[in-house]
Amino acid sequence: MESDFASAPPRAVVREARWSEPISVCDVEHREYTGGGLRHPAFKGMRIDKTADDVDLPGRH
Repeated sequence: MESDFASAPPRAVVREARWSEPISVCDVEHREYTGGGLRHPAFKGMRIDKTADDVDLPGRH
């Protein structure tokens, strides 16, 4: 499977990465989305009311 990122991740990451299809959804609280990741993420729990197709990056809903 190929990466879906718009710009290629760093080579060191790609070398170890194993891409998969998203199947689970969880709640994550965070301070800020920087475009490259979440600042201070905290796992809050799993969601059963949404599918992976129902969610997007922060600010794109």
